[in-house]
Amino acid sequence: MNNKQPDWANKLLTSRKALDWAKSGVQASDADPDQCCVQYEHFLDYTCVASLPFTTLSTRANLSLNSVTFSFAGWNTSYSSKHAWGLDYSLRNRTFRLALTPRVVWYLVFEPISRDQLHGETLNTKKDAMNRSAIEVERAIELVEYICDVFQDASLISCGVEKSWTLGGAEKKELNHNNWRIFQDLLFRGWDQGLREPGSARFWLEHQPTLHAYDFGQNVKIMPNIPHGNAGQTIYRNSLDRLATVLNDCYDLDSVATFSCAIATNIRISSNGRPVSLLADRNLMNDEFMDEKDYYFYPLGFSPYMGNFQAASPPSFLKDQVFDNIQREFETENSDGRVFRAGSYQCYSEIKTVIRHGPRDFLPTKGLWQAALGVDSDLVDSKVKSQRNKIAEKLLPEMNNKRPIFREAKQIGEAIRAENHGFRMEAILDFDIRELLPHNRTFKHIIDLAIGPTMRYWIDHREDDYPWMFMFNPKVCFPPFTYMPIIK
Repeated sequence: MNNKQPDWANKLLTSRKALDWAKSGVQASDADPDQCCVQYEHFLDYTCVASLPFTTLSTRANLSLNSVTFSFAGWNTSYSSKHAWGLDYSLRNRTFRLALTPRVVWYLVFEPISRDQLHGETLNTKKDAMNRSAIEVERAIELVEYICDVFQDASLISCGVEKSWTLGGAEKKELNHNNWRIFQDLLFRGWDQGLREPGSARFWLEHQPTLHAYDFGQNVKIMPNIPHGNAGQTIYRNSLDRLATVLNDCYDLDSVATFSCAIATNIRISSNGRPVSLLADRNLMNDEFMDEKDYYFYPLGFSPYMGNFQAASPPSFLKDQVFDNIQREFETENSDGRVFRAGSYQCYSEIKTVIRHGPRDFLPTKGLWQAALGVDSDLVDSKVKSQRNKIAEKLLPEMNNKRPIFREAKQIGEAIRAENHGFRMEAILDFDIRELLPHNRTFKHIIDLAIGPTMRYWIDHREDDYPWMFMFNPKVCFPPFTYMPIIK
């Protein structure tokens, strides 16, 4: 280290410091629980439908699907569907992205015929497998050659997918719904002859193909219609019936192996007209999970103990009071069939969404900014100063709005002014359609027994029933105008 640097700089760079407004344990809000106004909004944020092996997934009359974009350009895109957390096999080297619509991503997913791969797999290893889900290049090349052969059939040759197409090529074609359904049918009908001939790679013999279609991040609000009863409960019948109709138009449940969806509930609280926010209390989270390895905790708001979390299963209070009851109801209605499983769960402050719209949006994680702009001018050498000047020339006059921490502070301030600081709870619900009795194999049955009760729970419970949460005044715990001058 440069000997000319002042003592305060050495101390700053060599000692660990942390801001923690929650360390004292003082509740950072004077909200009166008896005067709290709690508002709930419910959303369908995600769906994933997986076909039975060798089975067409699209219906013959899908009114909501105009066309799909078919291309091999993004074949190795990681499979990011949260449904994967509930699969009984690993996704590592088992997916191939096939097509896109404006809302839905279509994958070929190759199920192992032998199911012994998941013994002892943790949440972390499942995430890693999803990030490395694409099949090996050699197998992908063989698959592309076969798919191009399928499109040479007389019923599809006019689609324009030619045998000259290659893995990763930029070519793409729009397929109408009818051609997309025909392609699925021909793809599976000729599979053994095309990929399982003598001398074929063992991968094709040890796996069977399925289709997965997932719609991620749709955030469709489930609107209430008729207030009911003195307790202020709300009937969502109209919205839920419309949801069932749309899903029935898209997918034939007789061809479906599993269905998953995310039901999100936004909670917003005010007390005496003032906004109140919530965060999860890390010190109490272990009471909700059997092991610390069962969840990830993400601190927020300048405290290592308060923040958001993500888990492979829901907290115990929800499991005991909601999801175990739903599971028993499905078993009763379907001759003890194991239809329902509560999947992954996450809770986070809406303030997170104004800081990070995606994984690359949090500027302090970018080393270039930290090295070139985050150090005092008196402490850097000529090379770093040169880098700083070059960056400044490109970014001025907006550099201050993008400076590390300063930009996050401004975003938090805007969110607080707009009262966009509620708390979001998102549950993944997994259904094994194969376990449903034939007369119950409808989306209405699934929605009535699972989605409706999941939403109603939050309406029936007040904020003081969440002992693992921390209630606070966002202007106290996210003080942007206090620390912004320090960063500047």
